[in-house]
Amino acid sequence: MKKIGVGLIGAGTVGQGVIEILKNSPSLIAERSGIFPELRMICDKNPDVAKEYKDIYTDNYETLINDPNIEIVVELVGGTKIAFDVVKYALEKGKTVVTANKALLSEKGKELFELAGNKGVEIGYEAAVAGTIPILRSIKTGLIANSFNSVYGILNGTTNFILTKMEEENSSYESVLKIAQELGFAEKDPTFDVEGIDAAHKVSILASLALNQSLSLSDIFVEGITRVSKTEIQLAKELGYRIKLLGILKKKGDKLEARVNPTMVPIDHPI
Repeated sequence: MKKIGVGLIGAGTVGQGVIEILKNSPSLIAERSGIFPELRMICDKNPDVAKEYKDIYTDNYETLINDPNIEIVVELVGGTKIAFDVVKYALEKGKTVVTANKALLSEKGKELFELAGNKGVEIGYEAAVAGTIPILRSIKTGLIANSFNSVYGILNGTTNFILTKMEEENSSYESVLKIAQELGFAEKDPTFDVEGIDAAHKVSILASLALNQSLSLSDIFVEGITRVSKTEIQLAKELGYRIKLLGILKKKGDKLEARVNPTMVPIDHPI
């Protein structure tokens, strides 16, 4: 069975989860995919990571990318500046890249995908939108011959948890946010999620893939959930609706409406 050398850049919370999977489940991955992934190098600036993985550790991403035994580079740095430098360099060196960085793909995706195409390599980014649902792959492959007039859905788990809890327990936004943070569902600074920015980045990616439209964040109307009150939640419920934060793309003639905002959804709707 073919072995594939994997190099991972960014060993934070998500990175540690990926490391655990690669260390503990390579045989299962091989059984399902026919390829045996072998973690060969980890790059991070954290000295604790250096101690834990000293045999395969580097603090220089160029060293990792230039290693001839590494064929796939997993970018888990976060943010856009350093992540862009990492991904661009890896593609230029002819390496396949895997990333879940929706901000990076939203802002720099067009440039990076063009570079990948020119170099004959791939960018794997399924986890960037609806991580456990293969929506991106479905659009790229199974639905490739279809045209879309609209795309909409719940694109952020943190806000969905908060709105659901507010409805079920008739609680305020502030109290449920605190619970979400205690459970690890929301960051200490939840702005990226609760203000709709995370969902907007995903809308941008979906617009590019499903509708062949390049959107920047400024092209998308964005309203988060911070002003949704428990009174509004309960009034919507009495009318047979739930309030959900939706990402919405809708063709209107030759124009494209793109937005993220709290939306009243019928209670019996699949969403």
